[in-house]
Amino acid sequence: MPDRYLVRSRHSEDMASGKLAEPGEWVVGVDPTNPYDKAKIEAGIFVLEQPNAVKATDAAEAKAAKLEVDLSTVTGTGSGGRITVDDVESAANPKANEEESP
Repeated sequence: MPDRYLVRSRHSEDMASGKLAEPGEWVVGVDPTNPYDKAKIEAGIFVLEQPNAVKATDAAEAKAAKLEVDLSTVTGTGSGGRITVDDVESAANPKANEEESP
């Protein structure tokens, strides 16, 4: 499977191949050997997908740090399985209708 890159930008980004990538989109075809794409990778605009990496929104990561929740234990319900703030809050606060162990 080809490498996928997340577009971390607030606006559309051109790739060296001529393709237009939208913010928040996963794209393939980024060429890390091409100076144009390499500059965007180094600037953090194109971020290589890490297998087994936890996928969470920036806000969810901040909330998890504040609530001391380990993101690797949270199941994401957002787009593409991404962990949201609601997922973190649910993990931090077990449901009231669950029985407590003695």
